[in-house]
Amino acid sequence: HSGDETLLCSALLLGAQAQLKATISPETAESSETHSSEPQRTGGSSSSSSSSSSTAGLLSALSYASEACSIARQRGDAKANVEGLLLACEINALLYEHEEALRCAKEALKISEALGDSSQLARAKEAAMVLRERISVSQ
Repeated sequence: HSGDETLLCSALLLGAQAQLKATISPETAESSETHSSEPQRTGGSSSSSSSSSSTAGLLSALSYASEACSIARQRGDAKANVEGLLLACEINALLYEHEEALRCAKEALKISEALGDSSQLARAKEAAMVLRERISVSQ
């Protein structure tokens, strides 16, 4: 059963990454069919619909990442939890939820320090630093 949860956690992390990629660079993720119908839209509605669909895409990715973190925590898989937290951090930053993104980065930082995982630690430090700058600029 724990093998199933490991698989589910990995699938959720991959799903979150794929959804995030598709949302931030839709031209590479969309099929050619979508592109051929694109010019028929009116100019004004095209931009607003793409921004709301990108928000929906980000929220969907965030949901996957949060679920992966939850499963990882239940299983005691700190490495997967950090991966999910870093994804959630990135997604929250794209949604301009900088405080929540910073919370995720700090949690990822704490766990990766305890694990001694230098690559995740470096990513978490970088994320926290960037977010602190964004928050101080916006205040």
